[in-house]
Amino acid sequence: MFKNFISEVIFNLLSVQKIRDWIRKKIYPYNQFKKDIIVDTRSSHPIRFTLNKEIPTVDIWLTVISKCQYLDAMFDTAILLSLDVHNNGLRHILSQKHIMPRKTIYKKCEVEVFCSFELNEKQIEILKQIDKTSSISANLSLEYHIDSSLYSFSNEITLYGRPCEIWK
Repeated sequence: MFKNFISEVIFNLLSVQKIRDWIRKKIYPYNQFKKDIIVDTRSSHPIRFTLNKEIPTVDIWLTVISKCQYLDAMFDTAILLSLDVHNNGLRHILSQKHIMPRKTIYKKCEVEVFCSFELNEKQIEILKQIDKTSSISANLSLEYHIDSSLYSFSNEITLYGRPCEIWK
C-alpha cells in the first residue's frame, strides 16, 4: 500500500513537470531560444598566430552571447571545421579540431571561450609566407552544441573576414 502511494505521488509529480514544461515551451518557443544564442568571435584580435615561441600556436577567442530572458544555457562542445587565412589569396590552415569548453551562459549574459591549437611545420611555413604589413583576415567555420533545461540544439556557422594577427 505504501509503495502504491509513493508511486502515485511520483507519477503526479512527473505530470506536474510535464505540464510546467509545456507551459514554459508555449511562453518561450524553441525557435526564439535558438535565435537568442549568438556565437561570434570577440571584437578585438579574435585570432592570433604565435610563431615566435617554443610551441607555435593559433589562439582563437569566441564570444557566446545569450539574449535569453528565461533560460540559462551551456555552450557544450564545438568543432572547428576549418580556419582559412586571407592575405592576397586564401590559405587553408586548420580543420577538424575539437573545442570542449563547457561554459555556462547565464540569462542575458555573454561568455568568452578561448581555445589554442598547436601548429605543425607545414602550417608554420604557410604563415611565414604571409606579408605582415598588409591586412590579414580569416574565415572560421564552426559547429557547436547548446544545451539548456528545456531545449538543446546544434548549429554550424561560418564567420567571414575576421581580423587576425601573426606574431613572427
